[in-house]
Amino acid sequence: MRPLLPLVLALLPSLARAEPLRIVTDIAPVQSLVSQIAGDTAEVALLVDGASSAHHFQFTFRQAEALQAADLIVWMGPALTPWLDDALTSLAPEAAQLSLLEAPGWTPLTVQDRATDADHVDDHDHSHDHAHNHEAGQIDPHAWLDPQIAAHWVQHVQDALVTADPNNAERYARNAETTRAKLEALDTRIAAQFAVLPDRAFLVPHDAFQYFGARYDRPAAGVVTLVDDQPPTPDRLAKLQDRVRSGSIACVLTDIAASDRWTALLTEGTEVRTATVDPLGRTLDPGLDHYENTLTALADAYSSCIDG
Repeated sequence: MRPLLPLVLALLPSLARAEPLRIVTDIAPVQSLVSQIAGDTAEVALLVDGASSAHHFQFTFRQAEALQAADLIVWMGPALTPWLDDALTSLAPEAAQLSLLEAPGWTPLTVQDRATDADHVDDHDHSHDHAHNHEAGQIDPHAWLDPQIAAHWVQHVQDALVTADPNNAERYARNAETTRAKLEALDTRIAAQFAVLPDRAFLVPHDAFQYFGARYDRPAAGVVTLVDDQPPTPDRLAKLQDRVRSGSIACVLTDIAASDRWTALLTEGTEVRTATVDPLGRTLDPGLDHYENTLTALADAYSSCIDG
């Protein structure tokens, strides 16, 4: 009778990857990009869903369990989700990690000093003790809103997947090429959409939109609040109201995760247009198309608000 041991040993490499690669991501746009490149060879879990905040997060048992079982964690980095930094040390010390904000080969933007920028609002209430106040000079962590940067990250994700699962290297390479092509088409479509918009000043709700504005040459004239989930100070609000009522602002954008009462107060008694933006795609279904759908919806909100 032929011994079984050599046959079992020969099967070990394939058995090792009989289970899908287990990947954990922090935000839905990242999950979308990673899922496109990984394809059906991996399970790509999402920590921050539509009901959660990327900046303030509490782990559920299921999420902590997923992190402990992960082969690979792909996340933006501590500049966006600092709570995950400590969790990786305690819950997933052996897992491979890819921090997209720390990946080489691209140029991050830094947080602007909103007390002296183009909004000309002399408001120095920076709330430095708040957990998510990005101070001037620090890296701006919202880089996923530039599809050219996302296209650059595709190679880093591909490399991380190949390292974790070399048997599927060719599949990851094909998927990565397809993903880059989709991102290029998305970028071209949004650029064409913005090219025909009139040159009108607008306000954004907070500091998350710098990369999107820089990519399509549509920088905001100012921000409503210096801290994402806190209201503007009364002094700042009054000065922004003066600008809106003077007619120099054509559009005020509001974040879907924040109260729209500040936008309503700023535009009260005027014909200034408003629209709702959603940089994380909170209301969209997560999955393969989430990244494209998020940026498409963001571009449409800008267009409807600026062009009317």
